[in-house]
Amino acid sequence: MALLHSRQLNPRLTGSFTLSGSLVGDGTTTGSFGKVLGDGSQLSGITTTFDGNRRILNTKLPTMFSSSFVPGTTGSIGDFLDAVFYPNTAPNFSSSLFTIEEFVDADSTVGTVTTTDAEHTAGELTFATQSGYSDNFFTIHSGSGLIKTNTSSTASMNTVNRGDGNLAHPFLAKVTDVAGLSTSATIFIRVTPNTAPIFRTTSVSGAQITAQTGSVNENTTNGSTVLTFFVTDTESDTISIAPLSQSAHNHFSLSTSNVSGGKQLVLTTATSSFDFDNKSQYKLFVSASDSHHGNTSGSYLTTLPIEVNVTANQAPTMASQTFTINESSGSNDNNNGLGANTNSLTTVGSVTTNDNEGDTVTFTGITLTSGSGGSNANQSNPSNDPFQITSAGVIQLKAGQFLNSDIFSSYKYSATYKDNFNAASSSGTLTINISDDPAPTLTANNNDTKDGQPLFYVIESRTNGADVKIGTNGRTGTQADFNSDETVRFTFTGSEHLAVVYNNGKVNVGTDISGSNFTFDNNSFLTGSVTASNAFGTSTSLPFQVKVTENTGPVPSFSNTAANINTNGARPSNTITTISFSDAEGNDLQHDTFVFTDPSGQLTTVKSGQTYLVQPTQNLSGSNYAMTASIKDVRGFRTGSATHDVTITTSPLGTLTTNGTFYLIESAVSGALVRTNSNGFSGTQGDLGVTYSPQHNSAAVQSFSIFESNNSTAHQFLTASSAGALSIKSNISQSAFTSGTSLTGSAVFSDQFGNTGSGSFTVNIRTNNAPSITLSPSSQTLSTEQVTSGSFICSASFSDTESDSINYNSFTFTGTHASLFSSERVGDAVLVTANTDISASKANYTFTANVKDEHGFNTGQATHTLTVTPMVYFYKQTQGVQTMSSANAIAVLGDSGGDDVGVTTNSPIDNFKSGSIGSGSFATSGGQTTLVASQSAADLGGNTLRNFGSINLSGNSGNGHSWMILFPSSSAIGGKPHSMATSLGGSTANEYVIYNDNSIADAVETAGIHYFSVNSPIRGVSRFGMLHGVGANTETNQFYHLVPSSGSAPSSEL
Repeated sequence: MALLHSRQLNPRLTGSFTLSGSLVGDGTTTGSFGKVLGDGSQLSGITTTFDGNRRILNTKLPTMFSSSFVPGTTGSIGDFLDAVFYPNTAPNFSSSLFTIEEFVDADSTVGTVTTTDAEHTAGELTFATQSGYSDNFFTIHSGSGLIKTNTSSTASMNTVNRGDGNLAHPFLAKVTDVAGLSTSATIFIRVTPNTAPIFRTTSVSGAQITAQTGSVNENTTNGSTVLTFFVTDTESDTISIAPLSQSAHNHFSLSTSNVSGGKQLVLTTATSSFDFDNKSQYKLFVSASDSHHGNTSGSYLTTLPIEVNVTANQAPTMASQTFTINESSGSNDNNNGLGANTNSLTTVGSVTTNDNEGDTVTFTGITLTSGSGGSNANQSNPSNDPFQITSAGVIQLKAGQFLNSDIFSSYKYSATYKDNFNAASSSGTLTINISDDPAPTLTANNNDTKDGQPLFYVIESRTNGADVKIGTNGRTGTQADFNSDETVRFTFTGSEHLAVVYNNGKVNVGTDISGSNFTFDNNSFLTGSVTASNAFGTSTSLPFQVKVTENTGPVPSFSNTAANINTNGARPSNTITTISFSDAEGNDLQHDTFVFTDPSGQLTTVKSGQTYLVQPTQNLSGSNYAMTASIKDVRGFRTGSATHDVTITTSPLGTLTTNGTFYLIESAVSGALVRTNSNGFSGTQGDLGVTYSPQHNSAAVQSFSIFESNNSTAHQFLTASSAGALSIKSNISQSAFTSGTSLTGSAVFSDQFGNTGSGSFTVNIRTNNAPSITLSPSSQTLSTEQVTSGSFICSASFSDTESDSINYNSFTFTGTHASLFSSERVGDAVLVTANTDISASKANYTFTANVKDEHGFNTGQATHTLTVTPMVYFYKQTQGVQTMSSANAIAVLGDSGGDDVGVTTNSPIDNFKSGSIGSGSFATSGGQTTLVASQSAADLGGNTLRNFGSINLSGNSGNGHSWMILFPSSSAIGGKPHSMATSLGGSTANEYVIYNDNSIADAVETAGIHYFSVNSPIRGVSRFGMLHGVGANTETNQFYHLVPSSGSAPSSEL
């Protein structure tokens, strides 16, 4: 017996388990188990059930031993297990404060409460309101703990101090775990009271204001900004701005715009009529309200008082100012000296003023306080009051005023001025000083200097009046020039070879430099000095130098004629090089000084205008040729000379080309064209050509000669036109050159310059094709009736690739059966006929037709296949039908012994033996035999008899007819009966029955079979068979079938 002690229990025991052995206890022993499996009779005094199908809750299980855990139970095993595995504590609230705004709609989220439970997950907790909560302002979700409004929130819900001095709404809630333990808590929900909008400065986050003050000046214009401020709402409610409240003057307007976080308000002027003396201050009001203003909860309106002060406008002021003007600004004959009073209105300067408000200042005039006292009669009596001022403050020298600083050097004026808001005032003195006329400036446009003086240039070949230049070559570019800042007169002293124009300062050549001692080779310089004097007699002087520059000789240059520097072009009268000249000074050439030298002695020159053409005196060979040319210009200072080499290139002889591969048919005769078509008789003519690379002077082939490969013997067959078109001059046909061979030729060619080249080519000899034969038809199946002697079999037509004539005399037949056929020419065709009756046969008849063209190189062939099928005939007859029976039927038809001996004359069988098989109708000694139908067939079985169609055997005065079916007894036809039965179901080979399908009854009809020989072969057959009836038949509509006796009845059609 085992003793189970409580400390032997596995702490991990859950669910169901099995105890083996015996569990015995005394009367005081109790145990609680989830499930005990075993013999219940052995349990005594023990409770045997315990709910262990639960998640373990004890959070201390991982550390029970190390923490010295004691379950603390002394009762049942169930208490012990609950203490070890399922201890439980109530859940706790960990959040109890929430805040929402006033006027939040019903079903709006407030927040979610958070809880803690040592033993349970969030999904095992249930939330609810406490039973004592009756306000019903809020609800809580049973599963998630989400709190929502149950009605619109108002500040009146705040009734209890939540502990921090703020009133809030007490929301009574509880949470319960799945074991049933609950915790209640008061959740404080504060409804933040709504506030009215707030006015602010500078921005939506600016300081809060309860009043605003602004100002306008008397000069403020309509639309000017006075104040900018903002309005916000703490709860972000929609803000409404009431119209601006102001006095009846309506001097202001207010604009509103939405900005992030609130609204911007801009106060602007609505007039420009502000007058400090009449009204110095305006009082305004603006109000802002949120969306809750005016409802039952209260007023949410803020009013902002605004004061706008008007400031007085200040008068402008002016400080004393001094101006200066040169006496030359006054009137004189050159604007610089004595003369009549003809000067134009001249600006002296602008007076500056100060206006605190930036108003426009207007001048009303200036008053002379110190003048010359003169009469303005002449320059020695200067004007007394020569100046005036514009309304904008610009001091001007009046037109036609004399000024003279030596007589009177300063004028003083007082000025009057005002703005738009004040009366005219005067302050400060305007002083205008008259300055002396300055000496004129004197400058030169030189680029270079020498010894600190301007340096100019002139070429040694210049003559009187030519320009002196600032460029170093002394002949091109800008003319040397002196300038002044005044109107002056220029005078010159110095070299006789220089001159200066008095009124513009330009430097020219005086006496000729050309021919003087002043040359480039002498390194000559010309010197002089120029003076500039104004009308007052004031002058300035400036010395300068002029360097004498070189007059260069002409420069020869050579330009080759590219087309002629080859042996084709380098020929007399052709120009190979052109000599031209450039002269830096543009001087004309002195042609009588031209000299040309040529070491080879094969060149000469021809003058052409200002150039010389170099031409050969004879045909030049490929080589290098040197030459020299020299000449002077008309100034003759220097000779220009240059050498030149020209290389004459040897022109190519040319390269033979073809327009393709050449062919010639073996039957070609003299005059035939060589072809590029591989058939050798049609298409493009073979053509020789020549290419020249490079193609000097448009070299082109002029003639061809065709030789044998030794290049000396004229070709036996081939010839060419001057353009290279190939043909033959002798017959190839009947020569040794046949298909598969080739002709080789050598072409010698020349161009217009006498250059001769050569090249070889090949002409391939091609087959002359045999004629083509078309047999129409080329194969066919005919009956023996269609192939009797003389019958048309087919026609033969012909075509020839080379369009050669057909040799009809060469037409023949070959093959196994050639002897059975004959031919006859009809126009361009040949008709083929049978020359004997052709009998039916299982095998085909064939023959081959053969023909040649006029050249006879090759034979054309075509084969005809002919299939001949036997004829089967259906007859009816009247002889002896009234008494005919199976016993006497063959005798009635003419062969009483049935052995083809002693046949009755003029009986049906006798007529058939005599050649009437196939005849339409014939009389017999005892009646009439009539052909009902016939057909070509290779076998009597199958549908052959059915194919005769509906058979009408009525007539004959109501006595009807007997029937006969005749067929050749040859190997060409199958299904021939050896014997006839009277019913189906037999098994004898080659035994048949005649089956009659008619509208009265479908049944086997008694019939006989008889074979006989004919007197003479009919359509190639000497022996025939005959199926026949054995009595009269009067039916008008019936179908016949030949069926093996071992077969089955055919389907009924009638």
